[in-house]
Amino acid sequence: MKLDDPHTLTRRDHGDTSHEAAQLVLIKTGTKRRAVLEELASWPCTDDELANLTAMPANTARPRRVELVRLGYVEDSGKRRLSSWGTRAIVWAITDKGREALRA
Repeated sequence: MKLDDPHTLTRRDHGDTSHEAAQLVLIKTGTKRRAVLEELASWPCTDDELANLTAMPANTARPRRVELVRLGYVEDSGKRRLSSWGTRAIVWAITDKGREALRA
C-alpha cells in the first residue's frame, strides 16, 4: 500500500463518496505522512522531536505517525527519551516496510 493510497483511510468496500473524501484528505495528510516517514528514515524520533523536525504542530505530526504505525511503516524502537515535558517518550523507528514505501 502506498502512502498516497486513499484506501489507507477507507476500506475498499466503502462507497464512492468515502473514497472521494479520502482522496481530498490525502492532499494534505499524504504529504505530511511522507514528511514524517522521511524524517524517521533519517533517525528514530519521539513525537515531540518529529513535530519539531518537520515543523508541524504536534497535533498534526502525531496522527500521521499513528497512521504510519497502523500501516506497519513505523514501530516502537524499544528506546525511550525524555520529552519536552520531562516524561519518558517512545522513540519511533521506520520499518523495512516503511523504507519500501518511500522507494515506491
